[in-house]
Amino acid sequence: MKSIRFLQLGMFTLLAASASWLHAEPGLNGLAVNTEFGKERFIAALYADQLTTNAEDMLSSSGERRMELKVTADSLSARSVNSMWVEGMAINNPASALEAQAENLARLNNMVRKRLRAGDVLTFTAIKGEGTTVVLNGVQLGVIRSDDFFPMLLRTWIGSIPLSSDFKDALLAGGDVDAELSARYAAITPTAARAEAIAGWVAPEPPAPKVVDAGLAPPKPEVAVAPPPPVTSAPEPEPEPAPAAPEPEPQVAATPAPAEPKPAAPAQVAKAPPAPAPVEEEEDEDELEVMVTAESLLLRQHYISDVMRKTLQNMRYPRRAQERAQEGSIRLAVTVSRDGKLQDVKIVEESRYSLLNKEALDSVERANPFPALPEGIAGESFAFGIPITFRLQ
Repeated sequence: MKSIRFLQLGMFTLLAASASWLHAEPGLNGLAVNTEFGKERFIAALYADQLTTNAEDMLSSSGERRMELKVTADSLSARSVNSMWVEGMAINNPASALEAQAENLARLNNMVRKRLRAGDVLTFTAIKGEGTTVVLNGVQLGVIRSDDFFPMLLRTWIGSIPLSSDFKDALLAGGDVDAELSARYAAITPTAARAEAIAGWVAPEPPAPKVVDAGLAPPKPEVAVAPPPPVTSAPEPEPEPAPAAPEPEPQVAATPAPAEPKPAAPAQVAKAPPAPAPVEEEEDEDELEVMVTAESLLLRQHYISDVMRKTLQNMRYPRRAQERAQEGSIRLAVTVSRDGKLQDVKIVEESRYSLLNKEALDSVERANPFPALPEGIAGESFAFGIPITFRLQ
């Protein structure tokens, strides 16, 4: 009887262990391709322990979820990657939520401060009670310890106003993923050299106490060491009867002659070491030269929300497009001057219908001018993206 109970207990333990293992491995819910100006930028993947085609179910899930981005373009600037989160969160979340998560969004922006390269894999994993872990090419960039942050981030992809409606639908495929795209996605992996370069992003910087020490006591010992040589050299010009002893000096001058090749040796040594390899990182030094603050992000997000709201108020669904049941998403790049006047607007990602594309541009033109830029947004102009979705009720 005891052996049966032990056997049952063992079976229960095994089943429980296998169930927890299955729960810990989220499945691929969908894959989506992101493009800009007709060129592919990255492939996005959404993983969840419970596959679904419903956005609200995915957003409210308490299970493990993962957003993954694999770069397919030659490179993506840190500005464009971070703008995707800043703009997407501003448009898809209420102001109260943005203010509550402003510090965390600033933390995320400061994690990715350099250009991403083809083959890079950026991953966001959310586990209830632990927050969101950010990993690039297997290197952990940081952890955002808030269960509320991941849903806000996820809304940039599957919220009410996503990057595009096709992009959102592809991520909410419920596991029904195109085999060819899945194979291509699986083949994208970072090189070992690139992974090492990313590790340098988070490596602790060597201590630099030189700046602190320079203003303290060290200058005094240097002055104390310097006086001995001038003291010996100072008395030498005083003895003027020295003309009688010029003969030993040429002999002394003859002996230093062999010392001249010595300086030549260090010159050769200085040329010998090859240039360091991290040229790729030097190109990125001006990517994000200033650390992003929560205050600056909030100003940008509120301004984008205001522009989006005014644009939607001036948007008209073309009658012919309605009659033909045309729907679609358009992504626009907008540039506004400091006084709020529209400087430029162009289509970054267009729908398949010219009527909708034209109306998206016209709606921004009709909404012009916009509010003046707040003082917290630097520069003579402000460039950002806004998505517009035409969907029939």
